[in-house]
Amino acid sequence: MSLLSFVHPIRTYQPCSGVGRHANNVLLRPAQREGLRQELFCSEGWLEQDGTLSWKMPLRKLPVHAFRYPENLTERCWKIFGRSRMDRFVPDGGLHIRAG
Repeated sequence: MSLLSFVHPIRTYQPCSGVGRHANNVLLRPAQREGLRQELFCSEGWLEQDGTLSWKMPLRKLPVHAFRYPENLTERCWKIFGRSRMDRFVPDGGLHIRAG
């Protein structure tokens, strides 16, 4: 099974609050289970030059699928207008979970 989780990476930086630790644990645990593929979904603005998240994030080792629009504007439009349709950035066959 493939899981794709929408995250706000800022909340997962180390050191982080209880919410950040919880998000890190919730997202890293499935990645350790056999038969599950955990991937992250976030704005490409969070990616480093090498296409991964910052070294300060425990989630860095997980694969990332990024959308090209600014995070805050995208999420507000998503909630208010139901736009933009983010499914076009999601690989086929994934189970979508919103976390963090």
